[in-house]
Amino acid sequence: MIKRFVLGNLIYYIDKDNVLLVNLISFRRQKISAEILTNMIEIESKMNNEIVLSEKENEILNSLYLNKQILPKETISEIEQNLQIEPELNLDKFSVKSYTLNLTHQCNFKCSYCYQNKYNHKPEYKQFMTIKDIDLIKEYLSQDCFDADEVEEVVFSGGESLLPENINTINYALNNLPSKKFLMFTNGANLFDYRKHIDYNLIDKFQISFDGTAEIIKYINKNPNSKVFEKIIDGIKYIDSLNKEISIVVMWTKELEQYIDEFITILNQNEIINKTNMKVKFILAKDYYSTSTINNDFYNLDYICDIIKRINPKLSQIGSSLDIFGEGSSISYLIHRSLNQKKSLIYKRCDLTKSVPFVFEPNGEMFWCLCLGNKNGCIGNYKENKYFDKDKVLKLANRTIFKIEKCKTCDLKYLCAGGCPLPLTSFDSDLYQPVCGLYGLEEFWDRLEKLA
Repeated sequence: MIKRFVLGNLIYYIDKDNVLLVNLISFRRQKISAEILTNMIEIESKMNNEIVLSEKENEILNSLYLNKQILPKETISEIEQNLQIEPELNLDKFSVKSYTLNLTHQCNFKCSYCYQNKYNHKPEYKQFMTIKDIDLIKEYLSQDCFDADEVEEVVFSGGESLLPENINTINYALNNLPSKKFLMFTNGANLFDYRKHIDYNLIDKFQISFDGTAEIIKYINKNPNSKVFEKIIDGIKYIDSLNKEISIVVMWTKELEQYIDEFITILNQNEIINKTNMKVKFILAKDYYSTSTINNDFYNLDYICDIIKRINPKLSQIGSSLDIFGEGSSISYLIHRSLNQKKSLIYKRCDLTKSVPFVFEPNGEMFWCLCLGNKNGCIGNYKENKYFDKDKVLKLANRTIFKIEKCKTCDLKYLCAGGCPLPLTSFDSDLYQPVCGLYGLEEFWDRLEKLA
């Protein structure tokens, strides 16, 4: 494995002669020569074994301290002590700034990459949210334990939002739920056809799935006779005519790889790119059941490295790129951020002092952030036997790197803050263990320059 850490810094190889050091507490960056790096590695080895440094080595070490590229142990200790002074969070009221309505887990597509395929066969996930459910959710959020007076955004999601069974529920929610903004997730197949049934003017932003050319969408949708491609185009154009904010999400598949030039031409011809109200982003299918989040049915790290190298230059021409997984994006920002642009020091993954991310299901269950089809992740119910598991949520809120044994000695603890706890909540695992994701894979670090 390539050595990646030295004296509290991340090593990033610019080329064979130059290296970028990134301090993993202050996040300060400094470019050094490969020779200096070799000296630093030797210095670290000697210090660990209590061997006296040479005069040259002391000069290098003192220079790094002077430039604050290395922080003294006393400074690090003071930082950690100050962070741990914060008392346990014990809220009487939980702020609700945004929440998601999973109207149903039913869908008119059968996409092979969809994570919901693992549980959408369950009877409870074949239900549809009703008008009565909207009233129950509104009533549920009026409890004393919640502060939902200033909801910023309500999200319509699924499954697929735009199905016939959801039309009345959507209209009722738009007119009866207090929120500054409404966001809709949709695959776009019914977007144009439902324009006379839903007042899209009341929805502020649309996220529309658009996975490629007509042939690719037929293949992904497993419907060779489908006219879905044309319908999605019509829907995007109609929403654009309303001057709404639109996010086009393209799931990267190996089928799309073969037709990327044709797809870019389609985007250009239909004026879906280079518009102020419209963004196109290409993403990778995740496996939420894997701690690395890599969907190995579709990709491995070598394939991802290759695609980033070959495809991103093309996508950059249309103001887009292929986003790799969250950890990769975070470390890419850390390395390549603009000069003097600071990175925040984080020691907990979720900050509940700002908001609690709720997801409401048609069967009455409420989940933390995302439903993964496992009842262990349930934190409440707004229907029969109404309850809110305050203790479970507070345990999440108080999950910090100082309570996770493995994190305490990890070089990356202030970058990942213990990782996303969502898999732990869903599978009823010990919350005070790390979810290292890509950071826990040697293969990721061996390919860092390619992935970042």
